[in-house]
Amino acid sequence: MKKFLQVLALAVFTSGTGNAAIVEFDTEGLLMDDVFGGTGFYTPTGTFVFDTDTLSVLSVDVSTPNAYYETGSYDDTFEAFGLFTSPATPDLILDITIDFAELVTEISGLGVGEIFFIGGDPIEFDNTDGTIYGTPVDPILTGTVLTAAVPLPASLPLLLTGLGGLSLVLRRRKADSH
Repeated sequence: MKKFLQVLALAVFTSGTGNAAIVEFDTEGLLMDDVFGGTGFYTPTGTFVFDTDTLSVLSVDVSTPNAYYETGSYDDTFEAFGLFTSPATPDLILDITIDFAELVTEISGLGVGEIFFIGGDPIEFDNTDGTIYGTPVDPILTGTVLTAAVPLPASLPLLLTGLGGLSLVLRRRKADSH
């Protein structure tokens, strides 16, 4: 009985709203200064998909005048996406820093297909010698919610508490009848 009550208490007090969602970012809002080539400005084109629950980049299809990016990852310490030219030897990296708390706030309550905007601080550089190819000018990422967060029903903790209370009453009646 004690074990049951511990599990019940854990379920009630650790439950909250789920904010996990899968979002697709469009990089065309990231205006960058062409530092290395000196030809003015450029915009990365394409999208990458991010799972806010597992913190993983699911797919990448992004191009710049310097490279085509096909893989990616997310570093939660620096709150940055790293998009790579190849999985084995990432020569060029497109690094996009975001505010994860802002991302979670932006997507909470949004439905599938809804669009949001978030600041993203991009820098494109060579991983081998540190040459910087592009720096941010107007760093705005456009996102689209692909799968929405599924919130925990507000009544679930109350229901679990009620079921736990009923089981205590039934167990006590059963013990008194013997």
